[in-house]
Amino acid sequence: MIKKIIVLFLVFSSSFILIQIIKKKNNSFNQTPNVVFSCNTYDFGKLSKNEKVSYNFIFKNNSKTNIEIKDIIKDCGCVQPIWSKKVIKPLDSDTIVVKFNSTSYGKFSQNFYVYYKQFKKPKQLNITGEVLK
Repeated sequence: MIKKIIVLFLVFSSSFILIQIIKKKNNSFNQTPNVVFSCNTYDFGKLSKNEKVSYNFIFKNNSKTNIEIKDIIKDCGCVQPIWSKKVIKPLDSDTIVVKFNSTSYGKFSQNFYVYYKQFKKPKQLNITGEVLK
């Protein structure tokens, strides 16, 4: 009888510990990483039509864990983000290069979203400017 009680206790305590580990992992996945960018919006100012420009979004991983960029989703084909596929360790910095091709006249504001493998919520960045006639 005592053996059964001990076995049941071990099964329940192991299950409890496993549930706590899973909850902690899911909670961190739903958070936004502590990544600090040099700026969240960059203004290219006034551009000529068909002018090709780029900007380097520099960021630092202030998280306590490694991060890796999974994908960058953009609003428009005129924006081309380029990023490293490497793992960024805590306190390390890296760069996302954003190229823009000004094919249409007028003011523009283009968003793009940085998705990380370790986190569910993306980081939104933005470029703005105006293409003159």
